[in-house]
Amino acid sequence: TDRGTHGSRVIPFDTEFHDMGFFNTTNHRFTAPVPGKYFFILSVNHMGDCIYHIRKNASSVHKGEFRSNTDGSWEHATISGIIVMAAGDYVDSLGELTTSTHGQWLWNGGGSTSTAWDTFTGWLVH
Repeated sequence: TDRGTHGSRVIPFDTEFHDMGFFNTTNHRFTAPVPGKYFFILSVNHMGDCIYHIRKNASSVHKGEFRSNTDGSWEHATISGIIVMAAGDYVDSLGELTTSTHGQWLWNGGGSTSTAWDTFTGWLVH
């Protein structure tokens, strides 16, 4: 899906650019191969009031609420944080669009490295 509409849903990142095989493009989850502290960044465009979550095992760990401007243009939101994970824990991202006006979007995903407006990035820190 290129753009998410109203409601709440896991953001469907479906392309890997630099992964080493731990991100599943079907369920949109990163699964920790080893225990440790991982740093994640969710960076997305949006149009409308929304809340974004970085979740560990389906529970929100980091989240941000973003209020849109009134001119109907795209805006950008970024949240990040460190998550302590055991081997086998997973992380995904969730978007909630809190406005229901026609033309509001949760993300504006592109399909290649040159048009990928939205990214979900993570790496092992320690």
